Amino acid sequence: MISLILPTYNSIEFLEERVETILNQSIDDWECVVIDGKSTDGTWEYLCNIASKDARFKMFQFSPKGVYNAWNIGVKKSKGNYIYFATSDDSMTPNCLEELHKGFSLAPSCSIAHCCLKIIGENSEKKEELDWRKFFAQKYFEDLTNKYHIRKAPLVGILYATHQTIIHSFTQVLIRREVFDKIGYFIEDKGPQADLEWGMRAGLSVDMVHIPLELATWRVHSNQLTLIDSSHQNNKVIVELMGLALKASKLEVLSNPLIELILLFSTWNLIKGESLLRKIFSWSYYKIQCRFLFNRKLLNAVKSRKKYHVYLMEKIIKKEKTNLIVEL
Repeated sequence: MISLILPTYNSIEFLEERVETILNQSIDDWECVVIDGKSTDGTWEYLCNIASKDARFKMFQFSPKGVYNAWNIGVKKSKGNYIYFATSDDSMTPNCLEELHKGFSLAPSCSIAHCCLKIIGENSEKKEELDWRKFFAQKYFEDLTNKYHIRKAPLVGILYATHQTIIHSFTQVLIRREVFDKIGYFIEDKGPQADLEWGMRAGLSVDMVHIPLELATWRVHSNQLTLIDSSHQNNKVIVELMGLALKASKLEVLSNPLIELILLFSTWNLIKGESLLRKIFSWSYYKIQCRFLFNRKLLNAVKSRKKYHVYLMEKIIKKEKTNLIVEL
């Protein structure tokens, strides 16, 4: 059974569309665990009416403590072997759950199934100017985005350090319950970037199968919970979260000093707004410069993004690129 976690807090604006996409799924073996933060706009009443007609909706109310608290509660309250986060303002195709679940049959070793994403606006129109396939992280996978393939750990986790969001929206993924037993739940006190830390932690620890179908949406609107924040303070939080993810992932490969370099290199990019004087006296900056000084191959690889990634895969994970990404 698949457990859909539906967190709500005064979410009535897009809720009817979301519920329709749940009820219209091509498979029936699911439950929808509603975690409501004591809404006052009719959200709770609307969902209670739905639940009175469909026993698969499980209703819970708690004091509002943020979306990650709701996600964590939802996972703990759920009964399914697979978890899907059905954010209240997004939607999915009728075959979304079925196709994501098929991914585990194609790749039984994988713990997360990931699909392509469509970005939509307030009226559910496709935002042509926000093409997910052209995002920085997707350019790394190039034509593999259009093919079924396995993304072996810790590749995805490492890419979080250089690309920040490999799982751009959690509407894109179906997760085996055992992943939460293995790596834990979402951090609740680090703001709207906590899903980045969990995604990096998961990417370092478990394999992911990619489904080359556009099954889920991410809605861009003025009231959404997570908006892009490129401020320096936010970047510092991202670096902190990356550090927490690395620390939480107790894998031998992470003891390799080049893993540290990736995080430092990412840190350098994120702190580029700092003054040159601050950079010169930064210990992280000093270590980066020393690594470049004594490793000319790394320096040359960094100059070309594609060569850089090939270098990381060959030298850190100790495997050839063709073995890292397996086409099914």
